[in-house]
Amino acid sequence: MEGKIKNGSNSQLIKRVQAGNNHVYLRGNGKNTVFYKDSERIEFLKRCNSAAKRHNCKILAFVLMDNHLHLQVESKKLVSFVKSILIGYVQWYNK
Repeated sequence: MEGKIKNGSNSQLIKRVQAGNNHVYLRGNGKNTVFYKDSERIEFLKRCNSAAKRHNCKILAFVLMDNHLHLQVESKKLVSFVKSILIGYVQWYNK
């Protein structure tokens, strides 16, 4: 599925991929640190595992660096999968 989004005053064409094998890349705001401790990485991976079961996804590979992460995911509902991980992790982290 393709759609147009507004980016400031310019329109750009983006491709939204939902089904298939996808590379997910997430980076800290301003390239800031995302994971300070191993316990934070473990919590993130637990949430990935739970979300994968709920959204019927397969995590094929992952790399968690201090300021970014990569997930290789086979999914038909990629956006809802990633959204559920991030919302849950941010709520846990900010407690």
